[in-house]
Amino acid sequence: MTSPLPSGADCFARATNTPHQPTSKAPWKLPLSSWSAVAWVSWGLQHRGTGPIVVVADAPRSLEALYQDLHAIGQERAETLLFHYPGWAALPENKRSWNQDLAGDRLHTLKHLVAEPDAPVIIATDVQALLQRTCPPDTLRDASRPLAIGETVDPDALAIELESLGYRFEHEVNQKGEAVRRGGLIDLWPPDQPHPLRVEFFDDEIEALDLAPGDFE
Repeated sequence: MTSPLPSGADCFARATNTPHQPTSKAPWKLPLSSWSAVAWVSWGLQHRGTGPIVVVADAPRSLEALYQDLHAIGQERAETLLFHYPGWAALPENKRSWNQDLAGDRLHTLKHLVAEPDAPVIIATDVQALLQRTCPPDTLRDASRPLAIGETVDPDALAIELESLGYRFEHEVNQKGEAVRRGGLIDLWPPDQPHPLRVEFFDDEIEALDLAPGDFE
């Protein structure tokens, strides 16, 4: 059962020893003693529902501590309202050094911001991530490929399109960003999804969309 969170005003007052929370939309500098306190205040402010809250840590290690505290305090709210936006440890051009989970977290956050820019969510990030360039919203929209049951698409054409979007076709799908084609089946693991997906065709029509079978972590 989820424990109730205090209001944004209560959080701000208790954490900063001030009677009132600021009304300005400018960034707030809170004299908090721990990431747990930052997380507690962040969820209280999120409850106000006035828009996204970006919480910035000073370094990648601090970001991980902040994100864990936000997840622990938010409980099941964190599943839909908490987003993780870490910085690249290596340049994206160096694909051998890619961390697919990191890339997936970044993509998941960006896609949500493009789709719902004013949603009252919490985005945990750090200075390094904010200093790194990312793709413009229009580029992200153009690079997205939605799939729907009943859609008519040639499986070969879809495989070529997925490869152009950066998917690596292998003998089997073992990690994010990989895909495999077996007759009328295409398995792929989108970077922002926790499990790979299976696209099942009947001729040139998508007959089913489901999780790909297998034990994936």
